[in-house]
Amino acid sequence: MKILLCVLISIGTFTPTVARKCVFKGMISGFPDQTLVVLTPYKSTGPGDVDREITFHLNNGSFEIELAVEVPTYYSLRNRPENPLEFENLNFWIESGTLTLTGKRGELEFAHITGSPVQDEYEQYIRSHYKERKRIKDMRDSVLSHPDLSASVRTRLSGENRRLQSMISAADLQFIHDHTGSYISASLLSFYCNYRPDLMSVEKARVLYSGFSDVLKKSAYAEPIEKFINGNVRYDPPGIGDVPREFSLPDAKGGAVSLSSFKERIVLLDFWASWCAPCRAEHKNYLRIYEQSHDRGFEIVSVSQDANRKHWIDAVQKDQMKWISLLDSTAAITRGKYSILGIPSNYLIDDSGHIIAINITGKELAKRVEDLLSHKSSDK
Repeated sequence: MKILLCVLISIGTFTPTVARKCVFKGMISGFPDQTLVVLTPYKSTGPGDVDREITFHLNNGSFEIELAVEVPTYYSLRNRPENPLEFENLNFWIESGTLTLTGKRGELEFAHITGSPVQDEYEQYIRSHYKERKRIKDMRDSVLSHPDLSASVRTRLSGENRRLQSMISAADLQFIHDHTGSYISASLLSFYCNYRPDLMSVEKARVLYSGFSDVLKKSAYAEPIEKFINGNVRYDPPGIGDVPREFSLPDAKGGAVSLSSFKERIVLLDFWASWCAPCRAEHKNYLRIYEQSHDRGFEIVSVSQDANRKHWIDAVQKDQMKWISLLDSTAAITRGKYSILGIPSNYLIDDSGHIIAINITGKELAKRVEDLLSHKSSDK
């Protein structure tokens, strides 16, 4: 049985274009029959456009859908499992024509797609740092599968991850330099300007952008790049010893909750999203600590970046998030006030209202909270 869906997809170019048909089909082996799959176009500014996402079910691993496409568009294809640790994601490019995907469970992010010159170029780009990406995936899977890894092991893996990411970043910048007419280059430069300004100088962005073709300079990717070049992107995260930045966001009932309302308590300020598997894996640890420590003066304030409210609520209920959960659907607080570049991310705040640890997890988090509560009790 074929699944036929007709959807017009555009990343919002500034000049009118003619929509053309794309037939997207494939086989993803290893998943149970009727596995739910989510197909989401990315916005030019980076996040997925959940208002235009498509959901369908695999039929014995196969699928076929029909799209109307104006320009080459970057997409995410992922499953939506009950267990967040089984989440998998594939990023790729769609354009007009017939595209065929071949992939398997456990390695979806390395699936092969034929029929698209832009995707061929993208896979060539991916292959240029395949070993680094595979190593990062293996480390991520190891951390997810072993939540009680020691602090020393986590520190070592974190250092290795930074080293590999640095190598990938260097390859990205070289690709952009060598492919000035590619939508992939425009997407990559937009990503760095939006999400990794710590790795991209204004001058470097200006030089790379100046070499772009006129088509790319008229595309939707131009706006976030020009915004960065013109100095309108802020990157100023709070650090150890700082007072956390005040904000107010809605909870599940629609009421506004301010961070300052938790004065004189030990607070873990957590940034996450329902689609972030490492975030949700850590929620089990949060729940244990919360149940043991909440009555003694510990609070968790989780801020979700979900653009889809239902996905946020569903994840809160599924993960038994008994603590405070707030929605930052526009990421105005996450990225605007806190300059969060990636999730999961958290800040541990002591009862004097100062940040004392950043991105602390597992047993290390539990021990630090216990030490703080014990010290607080002994001061009374």
